[in-house]
Amino acid sequence: MKILRLISAEVKRLMLKPGIFVLTAVFVLSVGFANIIYDPEEREMDTIDISGADVSAIYTTFQNQNLNVYNGAVTDLQDYLDFCISFEKKNVDDEGNTIDANPFDVAVVTKDDLITLKTTADTTYNLYKNAINLNAGLLELNTKKTNLRTALENLYDDYIAAGNATNKAFFVKTAATDPFEANMNRFIALIPEADQTEEQHQTIAENLRDSKFISVIDTFLDDLYEPVLEQEFTADLTTDYLTETNTRLSALTSDMDTFVLDNGTSATDEDKAKINAMFSKYKATINQAESIINNSLSLSMLNEFTNAEINEFEDYAEYNVYDTKEDLLLNKAMYDNEDFYYNYSSALNIFTTSNEKINAFDFTVYALEYLGFIIILYLITISAGSIVGEEASGTLKMLAVRPIKRSKIFNGKMITNIVLAALLVAVGTAAAFAAGTVLFGINTTTIVTIFNASTVITMAPYEMLILYAASLFIKVVFYIILAMFVAMITRSSIIGSSLTYLAYFSTFILGGYAIGSSALIYKILPMSGTGLFKYISPNFASTLEAVVINDFGLYAALISLVLYSGAMWILSLTIFKRRDLK
Repeated sequence: MKILRLISAEVKRLMLKPGIFVLTAVFVLSVGFANIIYDPEEREMDTIDISGADVSAIYTTFQNQNLNVYNGAVTDLQDYLDFCISFEKKNVDDEGNTIDANPFDVAVVTKDDLITLKTTADTTYNLYKNAINLNAGLLELNTKKTNLRTALENLYDDYIAAGNATNKAFFVKTAATDPFEANMNRFIALIPEADQTEEQHQTIAENLRDSKFISVIDTFLDDLYEPVLEQEFTADLTTDYLTETNTRLSALTSDMDTFVLDNGTSATDEDKAKINAMFSKYKATINQAESIINNSLSLSMLNEFTNAEINEFEDYAEYNVYDTKEDLLLNKAMYDNEDFYYNYSSALNIFTTSNEKINAFDFTVYALEYLGFIIILYLITISAGSIVGEEASGTLKMLAVRPIKRSKIFNGKMITNIVLAALLVAVGTAAAFAAGTVLFGINTTTIVTIFNASTVITMAPYEMLILYAASLFIKVVFYIILAMFVAMITRSSIIGSSLTYLAYFSTFILGGYAIGSSALIYKILPMSGTGLFKYISPNFASTLEAVVINDFGLYAALISLVLYSGAMWILSLTIFKRRDLK
């Protein structure tokens, strides 16, 4: 009971400090400031809303302006799947011969194709050198020189053609692309098109030898990555999503034709909305299948690399494994249940609205980003001085002479700061939500989101808001413990608060470098696990929170926080028990 009385007294004392009134004023100003600058992008619902005189006119517009585009997307998807057959493990017959795994008429440039062309260039080069060494006639020398130039041009042309993502059966690192293209142009330039004299042929051979062009080409080709897919994998994608999509589209087309036949002359808003809803389903079905197939293929083809390594490949600089998994999971859930994302609110995010228009939940999360920043800075200051500051002023010595255990004094101070954090987060959430309700109103549409990149869940908007507030509270508690720990070690509230500020601000900087990283350094930093809301809200973007680190899920983040926080709490208490307060 003594510790409860101590906590109660401490909370009352803190609430009467002038700083709390200043904080209240800052809260009000922050909410007002958030309202002024809050200008999120409105969510694209990805639905179709075609206007027209009647249902028949609307359907005609859809057929003329939209249908060919969407059906073309399905055809492109079929072509892409056909192309990916070239990545499959090759079948081998009873005699050990490779069976063609690309039965479709799809133009593909593979790594083996480039290696074959390189071998041809190497052979042609050796023939050219031998002809020079044997003092062959000029006609033969010029012919072999031309053959060598042609061989290098063919290699270069096929590589450039493979740059088209629709027929490149390998991955190449961006950093290697420009140097290779420059080198190939340089090698080809060493071989003039015009006929040459014997001396000029000698010079050409010497220049090619000095350029080590075969070695340069070999090194580049060795670094090309040619993925391998299981044959059952692409077959399942074709059956489960491409074939199924065509079946669903055919059924939708039949439903639309029937509806237009029965209600073509109708001009009611209800019937117009119904036909547009069918259009939206048609479009969304294709988009879901496209996302599932593309994301499934990319994750499978690149599964042996870390995210940082993937980002080194051409066209994959912005690729994020965690985001891709979330997107795949969500679209699979929608597709399998024949449901659509536009029927739900999206997860709360500070840069985009959860629905077509701003609502109180969107604004509250945005405002709490700023209020949370203020709360953390305020409580770092309070926490750093709660023991060390009072020790320096002598007030802690007066408390220590009473019959109260040191552990109760320390834990009382720590819990007091945590209780204050809970109060401030609760008040900040309530204030921001009240302001958001007055300014923008409330939208109660159910939210669909991804939990820890593993499970699709639905929840009410207020439930997600509570989770956001809880994640903010956990983050604040971590910095309270860190501030008290650093202050106890340094025996200075100023140094303790300053170093904790530095640790807090470092998360913004490190977050920029940690995008998609799997590096151990980002996982062992205690601050890396403080942004828990990103594991509940897909693609949660925040300027005031470290980004998600690949292979570091919610449970790993929680364990990290608990271990670090517990260790700092115990060490701080141990130091305090042994400290001489006289």
